[in-house]
Amino acid sequence: NNGVGLICGWNGTILRTKDYGSEWSVTPNFTKNYLKCIESSESGNIIAAGGKGEIFLSRDIGISWSKINSGVDIPLEDIFFKGKSGFIAGSKGVILGSEDNGETWRRLKFDRYNNITSISGFGKHLYLSGSDGLLIKF
Repeated sequence: NNGVGLICGWNGTILRTKDYGSEWSVTPNFTKNYLKCIESSESGNIIAAGGKGEIFLSRDIGISWSKINSGVDIPLEDIFFKGKSGFIAGSKGVILGSEDNGETWRRLKFDRYNNITSISGFGKHLYLSGSDGLLIKF
């Protein structure tokens, strides 16, 4: 998005570039928990998620952030968006879904307790991978 990039990490750290990565600035911390994943939706909303089930939303390319209720308090590991639909995977078999560019999230039914560490999509399906050799088409 015009040279803007974001990366996230421990202690709520988010770094932002607006020149394709030549220079990076630290955004003000808004959580003490780690942030594991960051992704943008079709509308340009940016979602960051991580420890203790925390989800944060930016509507201005990562300049300011607001906390979104996830309904869970366990680690969230990965985010995937296709169009307006978003999915977040986490520990203990948690999968969250959004149909509004990440503005709201709800827990999806999934009958496994494995930690899900990666989520991606192709066609009409989601693909999950995680602990104990988990690899599932959802």
